[in-house]
Amino acid sequence: MLAFAGAAHATSLTITVENFQGTSAEGNGLSLTPFWVSFLDTSGTFDAFDAGSAASAEVEAIAEVGTVGGLDAAAAAAQADAVTGVVVAPGGVAGTIDPGETGTLVIDVDPFANDWFQFLSMIVPTNDTFVGLDRPVDLFDDAGNFFGTQTFDLTLINTYDAGTEDNIFLNGAAFLAGVDGGAGQATQGGVIGSAQPTDFSAELLADGATLLDPLLAQAFFDGQTALGRVTISLTPDAAVPVPGAALLFGTMLAGGAVARRKKQRA
Repeated sequence: MLAFAGAAHATSLTITVENFQGTSAEGNGLSLTPFWVSFLDTSGTFDAFDAGSAASAEVEAIAEVGTVGGLDAAAAAAQADAVTGVVVAPGGVAGTIDPGETGTLVIDVDPFANDWFQFLSMIVPTNDTFVGLDRPVDLFDDAGNFFGTQTFDLTLINTYDAGTEDNIFLNGAAFLAGVDGGAGQATQGGVIGSAQPTDFSAELLADGATLLDPLLAQAFFDGQTALGRVTISLTPDAAVPVPGAALLFGTMLAGGAVARRKKQRA
């Protein structure tokens, strides 16, 4: 890519989110809520979450009900030219990426101001389980060149329990047929940690009233299958110079300002 003096250098990226879960005569596999992505600088002024620490209110909101507005606001408060977005699937309910579906987002970033990539999305139906990158990933070198297409398989390695709600799937799991996702459960009061082994089969087969196939869900939580994949690549004809005053600042939903959280990156 060429450098342009006196101008910001916008690069168009395509984020693709695939859901590998299947369907059966019993019902569907797991889904993903609208998939939040962020692009910030290297200063370390914002990091959405840290495994081993308590979840922020913004992470709790996405982990329990899939709401992204708080994370948008937090990123914007930390960096004025932060870029955020949400990947949805056209056929999903409320934008969810359901089994077999693919969501795509084309977004413009400044390779110098928006070089670190992070994502979060709630797994549904669960109480407070989400997929995410605990450590943001650098996408560009010091000259603003894209490192190349990167993929992130959604396995148990990057699946987390927010530690904010007891894992009782028939009481408070969002997007689950016949269950009130806003049920007032006691908070778990823990910290963000690896997703815990989950017995979908026993609880959901006993209920017998959902559109979820518990065996498909169980296969993921048993580590037998990947839930999906995230791919980030250059959009064709991606490098476009734009005026310095026109740096793109993207937020999908409004929210209140929150305190910054920092992480020392390796």
